Amino acid sequence: MLRIAICDEQGNSRREMYDFLTDLWSKDHIQAAIRVFEEMNNLLEQYKKEEFQIIFLGFHADKPEKVQAAEKLRALDDDQCMVFFSDSRKFALKSQEVYASGYLLLPLERSKAEALLCRLIRREFPQADKSFEIKMKKECRRIPYHDILYMESQNRIVMIHQLDGAVYQIYDKLNRVEQSLKDSRFLRCQQSFLINMEHVKEVNTKFLLATGISIPIRRGQVRQIRDIYYQYLMNQK
Repeated sequence: MLRIAICDEQGNSRREMYDFLTDLWSKDHIQAAIRVFEEMNNLLEQYKKEEFQIIFLGFHADKPEKVQAAEKLRALDDDQCMVFFSDSRKFALKSQEVYASGYLLLPLERSKAEALLCRLIRREFPQADKSFEIKMKKECRRIPYHDILYMESQNRIVMIHQLDGAVYQIYDKLNRVEQSLKDSRFLRCQQSFLINMEHVKEVNTKFLLATGISIPIRRGQVRQIRDIYYQYLMNQK
C-alpha cells in the first residue's frame, strides 16, 4: 500500500488534490493511505514517525518557510518523492531545485495529471502499478500491467505473455480484455495482438519488443498505428 501525504494551507486545493487522488487510484485498483496536513510543521513532525512514499506540496504564495521545509525534506531523504502543485507556475524552478518528481497546475487538467502520476507510479513504485486479474481453475492471479509484454488471441483463448517468459491462458475475447484494461500503454496493433508500448524497442512495419519478439501491425494502418505509438512516447516525456 502506498502511503501518501498532502500538505496545503488552502482547503479548496487540498480537497481538489485529495479527491483527484482517491478517484484515480480507486479506479486503477491501487491501494493508498492518504494523510492530509494543513501546516508544513505538522507534516515535518509526522515525517519523523511515518514514512511517506509520495508527498504532494501545495504552493500558493511566497512563503519562505514552506520553501525551506521542502528543502529540509530533501535533505532528510535524497530519495523522497515529492510533487508540487500550485495555481501558479512561479514555483516550478524551486521544484527543480529540490528535485521534485512533478509539477501540477491547478485547477487540475485531469488527462495531464493522470499521465504524470501513472508514469510516476510505474517508474518509482512498480509494485503498486495497475494489475490485471485473471481467473484460473484453482486461483485468481493479478498480473501487474508493467509485467505484460503482449496479449494474443487464438480461438477464443487469450494468451498473456509476460516479460519473464511466463504465459497465462484465459477463455475470453481480446476485445473485452482490451476494454477492461483502459490504459494508454496498451495498443491493439492487429486483430489478434495487443501490445504493451512500454516494451517496444523499435517500430517499422512491425513492432519489435524488448525481448526480441516481432508483432505484426494491421495492414493498411501502419502509419496510423505508428503515429499512436509516437504520440504515446511524447506523452511519457
